[in-house]
Amino acid sequence: VGLILYQNLPSQELDDVVFEVVNLINKGPTSTNTAFATLNFQAAKKAYQASAFQSASLYTSIAIGLLPDDKWTTYGDLTLKLYTLGVEMEAALGNDAKMEVYSDEVLAQNELTLFNKLPIFLAKAHKLTNVDNQYAATIDYLRPIMNDFGYWVPQGFFVPFHAILQLRRTVKATKNTPKTYFETPRLMRDPKDKAQMLFLSRLFYASYFAKNTFIMAFSACKMVEITLKSGVSPISCMAFSSLAAIVNGLMQDRETSGDLADTALLISEVARSRFMKCQTLYITSSHILCWTKPMSTILPSVKKGYSLGVRSGNTEYAMWNLKAADTLFPYHMGKKLRPIAQSTSRGVSQMEDRGQKPQIWSTRIAWQLVLNLM
Repeated sequence: VGLILYQNLPSQELDDVVFEVVNLINKGPTSTNTAFATLNFQAAKKAYQASAFQSASLYTSIAIGLLPDDKWTTYGDLTLKLYTLGVEMEAALGNDAKMEVYSDEVLAQNELTLFNKLPIFLAKAHKLTNVDNQYAATIDYLRPIMNDFGYWVPQGFFVPFHAILQLRRTVKATKNTPKTYFETPRLMRDPKDKAQMLFLSRLFYASYFAKNTFIMAFSACKMVEITLKSGVSPISCMAFSSLAAIVNGLMQDRETSGDLADTALLISEVARSRFMKCQTLYITSSHILCWTKPMSTILPSVKKGYSLGVRSGNTEYAMWNLKAADTLFPYHMGKKLRPIAQSTSRGVSQMEDRGQKPQIWSTRIAWQLVLNLM
């Protein structure tokens, strides 16, 4: 039945019922078939867009199994797309062993360009931080790769000098940029700029936990600088919120950090990326706005950030938002301790299911504090 539908339905009608058709086909005998591999890839992409990551992972795995042994030479483009999607899905699901298998396969292909391998580099950096908790190692891993791409990262004795200079220059540039610029901004087009933003966002995350303040400041400033020069990307909202947190924490400048946070939220509306808005809501709510606004007014933001993160596959920041929504904000708002402890327990279980070790460690400390006060 599935084969009959596949052969006779017009492309649009087939897309409407692709899950039903591909499930029927997959129940039959399996053998090398690139047409069915493509159909599974189509179903995987559609499942991914619907945030059905488990289904997307399954369809991707089946599709790869339907490719011939010489897939990299005969169907290189389809194979790369499948393995890249597989890496992203397994990372979102916390299936690190399978992600490593997909990653190693792609990295072993010498004919692929650095940009072809970009999602794999980022996924491996993600594993180093969120699974292995090797934050300094992540910085060491990213620095030579970024150098291969032509992106400079300071090192050695000059790191503090470059970071402080970059921070002063970037803050000044943001103050000279009117907010109206971000209401209808030009979009970032250059693939090199987009790739650098991706690397820098991962570098920022790793340096935060490595307590490498200067690399953290450099990363945030560089992302903002690229945005001002080359246009807005989805990461730009996270860049401005990260800079706002640094200005608030290091410079104690509440007014400037508040303005930067407002800009970050404005960009998040323009960029329309649920994945990055999840991060932006967490950073602005937990590191900036909590200093200047009643927590009751920003609690809905972290709850929304959690929801956006779950739906978009941004598991790491979904869990940070969950910690803020279930534990930190209610505690600081003076809510009753027993309900906080109960919601925190459920939150830790979610984090464990998703393999988010930094969030588990951090939330358990807050949870113990609550239990000690009960």
